[in-house]
Amino acid sequence: MSDTITLHLKQFCGPSPNQPSKSAFHIPISIGLISIDGRDVLGQAGTASKFDVKVQSDLNFENPNGDGTLAFHFDCEEATIAIAGVPPKSVVSFLRGFSAPVKVNFPRSDTDLLHLASLDTDGFARWDAAQKVLGSMIATPTSDLQSAKALLEKLTHSAMSAPDDGETKALLASAMTLPSAPYVLDQNPGRDIIELDRSRDGLLSQLGIALEDSWEKIVSHNVSDNPYQADGKSIARRSLSHLAMDYLGASIQQREPRTAWNLYYDLYQRCDNVTDRLFAFSRLLRLDASFAEQKSVIIQDFHDRFNESALVTDKWFSIQAGCTVSGTLPRIIELATHPEFDLHNPNRVRALLVTFATVNHREFHRMDGKSYSFLADKILKLDSLNPQLAARVCTPLTRWQRYDLGRQERMRDTLERIRRDCQSKDLREVTQKSLGA
Repeated sequence: MSDTITLHLKQFCGPSPNQPSKSAFHIPISIGLISIDGRDVLGQAGTASKFDVKVQSDLNFENPNGDGTLAFHFDCEEATIAIAGVPPKSVVSFLRGFSAPVKVNFPRSDTDLLHLASLDTDGFARWDAAQKVLGSMIATPTSDLQSAKALLEKLTHSAMSAPDDGETKALLASAMTLPSAPYVLDQNPGRDIIELDRSRDGLLSQLGIALEDSWEKIVSHNVSDNPYQADGKSIARRSLSHLAMDYLGASIQQREPRTAWNLYYDLYQRCDNVTDRLFAFSRLLRLDASFAEQKSVIIQDFHDRFNESALVTDKWFSIQAGCTVSGTLPRIIELATHPEFDLHNPNRVRALLVTFATVNHREFHRMDGKSYSFLADKILKLDSLNPQLAARVCTPLTRWQRYDLGRQERMRDTLERIRRDCQSKDLREVTQKSLGA
C-alpha cells in the first residue's frame, strides 16, 4: 500500500522601495522524503532502497548528487509537485541543505518534526526540525514538555554514541541548542521578548533537570586531558561538551547554586585555551547576584590575563555586554567610560554597543526605555566620527516592527530623536527608511 503526496508551492516577496510589485524569483527547492524507518525515498538513494515513486511537476527537477534529494527549479508564482507510490507515514524533508535563503510557511505536526529531527539524512533539515520543536515550546511555555523531552532523549542518546568525525557531534550540539528569543520572536511577532527569553531559560532548566544524567555523561565523554587542538574533531567535542554544560548548569543552579559556580569555575581554572575560558567566563557571569563579589574577581582576572590581546579584550567587553542578569545597564554605562573603550575603534564599539543591543534582550528592551536612550546618545556621538558605523549600531532600533506595541512606540521615539539630531547622510537614511519618513 502506498500514498500520494501533493505539495502546492507559492512564493511571495513583499513590496520594497521603488518595487511595489515583483516578478517570480528562481528559487531552488531541494526536497526529500524520509520513510518511517529513516530511509530516503526519493532519487537514486530511494531506488537503491527499492522504493518505486513517481514524481510529476511542471517544474524542472534533477537529482544532482545521486542521493535522496530532488532539486526543483521553482521559477513561477505557483506550482504543484505530486509524488505517487510513497511509503505510508513518510515525511517531507523540505529546503534540504538550505537550498535557498527564504522563509518557509509549512505547518507540520510535532510528530512529523520529531521524525525529521531524529532521522532525516540531511543535516540542515534535521537541525531545522529540532529548532521548530524547541521554538514552539519556548513560544508556548504552558505546553506539555513531552515533545521537547522526547526529542532530546533521542538526540542525547545519539550524542553518547556519536563518532568523532568532526561533523556528527557538531550537528547534534547545534540541533540541541535552544533557539534564541529573537528567532522565536520572528515566528511570533508582537510577543514580549523578555517573556520569551525567560521562557527559554525555563525550558533550559526543565530539560536540564529531566535529562541530567545524560548531560553529565556527554560532558565526561567529551572532556579531554590532551593539549588544546583546533582541528574539527576537537572543536566538535568542545561544542557538544559546552552545550551539555549549559543544560547541566541550568539544572543544578536551581537547587545548588554553589555547585553550578564550581562547574564553570573549575573549567575556567584548568583549561589551556581561550575558547573554554571564554565559555566558562560567560557562564559564570550569568549566575545570580549572590555571586557578585566572585564575579568582580573573575572579571578582573580575565582582563589581566588577556589585556595585551585586542581581540580577546573585545570578547571581554562583549561577554559583559551580553550578560542578561537583571540590572546590567549600569555596568554597560560604566564600560562605555572604561579607558580601553574607544568610539574610534570599530571593533570595540561592536563588541560593547552592538552586542548589548542584539544579545542582551532583557536589559536592552527594558520597559523604561533607558537602554534605548543610552544607545541613541552613543550613536549620535559616533555619527561625527564614523557615520557608517553609527548607522550599523542603529540597526537594532530599526527592527521595531517585530516587538510589542509598548516597545514599538519607545523605539520609534528613539529613532525620531536620532533622525532629528543626526548630522550624516548615512544615519539619516537608515532612520528615515525605518520610520517610513
